[in-house]
Amino acid sequence: HLKTGAGYFVEAGDEIHYYAGDKVVIDAAMELTARGGGSFLKLDPSGVTLSGPAIKINIGGTPGNGSGLNILHAALPFVAAADQAGSTLARLSPSAKFPAPEPDMLAAQAAETDEIEDEEEEEETNLPIEQLITLRIGVFFDGTGNNKENSQSVAGCRAEDVGLEEIAEAIRQHCANHGFDRQGRSPDNSYGNDVTNVARLYGLYRDESDVKIEMSAQTASLRVYLEGIGTRSGTEDSLYSQGTGQGSAGARSRVEESPEKIAKAVNFFYQQNPHTQIERIEFDIFGFSRGAAAARDFANEVQKGADNLIAVALPPGSPMLSPNFGWNPDDVTLGFVGLFDTVAGIVAPGALDFSPHNHRNPGLNLQLAPGVAKKVVQLVARDERRHNFSLNSAGASDIVVPGVHSDLGGGYMPRAKEKVFLSRPRSSLARLTTPNEHTNACISTAAELDGKLGQLQRYGMGLSVESWSIELPFNRQRDLYREKHVFCAIQSEREVSGALSLVYFRVMRELAVREGVPMNDIPATPQLTLPAELEPIYVKVLAYATGESAHLALTDGEEALLYRRYIHQSANWNAANGWNNSVFSIFFINRPTQDGKRMVHQHD
Repeated sequence: HLKTGAGYFVEAGDEIHYYAGDKVVIDAAMELTARGGGSFLKLDPSGVTLSGPAIKINIGGTPGNGSGLNILHAALPFVAAADQAGSTLARLSPSAKFPAPEPDMLAAQAAETDEIEDEEEEEETNLPIEQLITLRIGVFFDGTGNNKENSQSVAGCRAEDVGLEEIAEAIRQHCANHGFDRQGRSPDNSYGNDVTNVARLYGLYRDESDVKIEMSAQTASLRVYLEGIGTRSGTEDSLYSQGTGQGSAGARSRVEESPEKIAKAVNFFYQQNPHTQIERIEFDIFGFSRGAAAARDFANEVQKGADNLIAVALPPGSPMLSPNFGWNPDDVTLGFVGLFDTVAGIVAPGALDFSPHNHRNPGLNLQLAPGVAKKVVQLVARDERRHNFSLNSAGASDIVVPGVHSDLGGGYMPRAKEKVFLSRPRSSLARLTTPNEHTNACISTAAELDGKLGQLQRYGMGLSVESWSIELPFNRQRDLYREKHVFCAIQSEREVSGALSLVYFRVMRELAVREGVPMNDIPATPQLTLPAELEPIYVKVLAYATGESAHLALTDGEEALLYRRYIHQSANWNAANGWNNSVFSIFFINRPTQDGKRMVHQHD
């Protein structure tokens, strides 16, 4: 059932077909007109009018075929008169003949025809044209191991949210299936991460895909979310894609998935607004970590014009695109590009490239040409120094701010117990009866602890030497006494907050809004409320990011606050599960760089 107010208009480039199994009824209270090729049929209170060079009434056959009955245009008045006298058109045969009409009748008919055609032309002139709009599309690429849907699906599993001992068994089983234990400890996968700033900004971006826009509207906006690298909503993560950035859930795969999602959103919008045609498209692009690398590659994909992947999904000539839209620079632009700490880190085993540390990132184009967008912003993590998290700079668009990688992009839990090794575990061989702290490994580690105290006091950490041992097999015929391998490392344990990411969430949103990005206000929810002690820091960071202040100018007290409560120790010697005793560095995926300084791949 379709009901409209003043009018309903349908336009097609070539054909429109209506089909019904039994009948089609067209009912008009005053007038019904059908016209085509210069001929027309009109029904109104005065009668039925047909006009055209020739009129054919088929007897038998199918429309357009069958046995034709040619009636001269001038004979129509006679036919009408005969019908009123009782001779209906249904009784006519193919051989029926009609006498020639009177000259006065011909003149009157011609005058009436001209009048009707003038009326039709006037009506056609008054038909409204298509509503041309600029469509703004936000495209959001989440980070490695980050997935909005997965994080939200287990929000009730975390210890700070709910007492797991008291919840229903079905819920507890759901949590256990995704790696949460009975104390609510989080697993090391996309289900164990909080939502990122990319997901938060996606939630704010104005989405009008299911809205019937006003007839006076000149713009509309849609949003599209791409899952984080190495993740799939509702399923297990891909360790291969997380480790290499490649594969079916890799960075380039996310770029290749985006056109289908964009086309789906555009088509849904068009279903709600069939009177609109898209005159221009403007993309806003956001990304974090490897998602930021995908965002940069997507920006370059858009620059390919009619050859880009989105143009394949929405080719010129599509009904929702204006006739002049051809994916040319005048048709599609990049508005705002917002990046959180780009780390491409692509590993290519097939090319014998096993290091995410280097500058080689096959399959991705990270270069952003001058003027590629109206505004490009990259927030860079000042305190990140992991070997495997080299920065892909965006040149003059970089804004260096306090924190490590996920302090900027998000994903850390709101509150968490951080327990990390700050030194590489040392090992030594000792008698089984020797106290661990008396072994060479632990004595050397204790000396290293003394050297780190001054450096790490600002973090407010409780530092200690952690030791563990593995007893070796004993052979009575060969060994004089039982032995063990002793391992020692400096350990830190503290509670740390994930709220620093909310500062950068607000900063990026404000920078985007100032460039005209259609973002809603931040809702006053507990999850998005900024701690009061971070408010003055946010004000200073925003002033620095906007250029209103030449320096960040945090006080010593503000820096100390960030280090004690908010900046995580991302660089550590915690090994991949089960590999703390390994002598191979590859298993310490979060290890710091050798010189303690982050590798930066410059933007050419």
